[in-house]
Amino acid sequence: MCVFLLCAAVFFIYPQIETKEYSDIKECEDGKETIVIKSNVRNAVVTLNGEYQGRTTLVIENLFPNYYNIIVSKSGYVSEEALVEVKKGYTIEYYFDLKKE
Repeated sequence: MCVFLLCAAVFFIYPQIETKEYSDIKECEDGKETIVIKSNVRNAVVTLNGEYQGRTTLVIENLFPNYYNIIVSKSGYVSEEALVEVKKGYTIEYYFDLKKE
């Protein structure tokens, strides 16, 4: 019973992260899986699983196929967070549309 209550609490308290659909996908050489992060705001900060990666537009290469948590942020704008998928054998582009605060 305690485990059920704990799981239910985590499910309802933990914020749900949107799974983002890709805006473009292209085949690439296997083992060279890549994501491209674009935004309507230039030089927005990009973090991948909590680690700083650079600023938009950003290409992140040699990733393992998996889901990754990405946050795109810039001062004066509302940050956007999403769960993105890196697919085996593909370069995938994601677009983040930041809104002014």
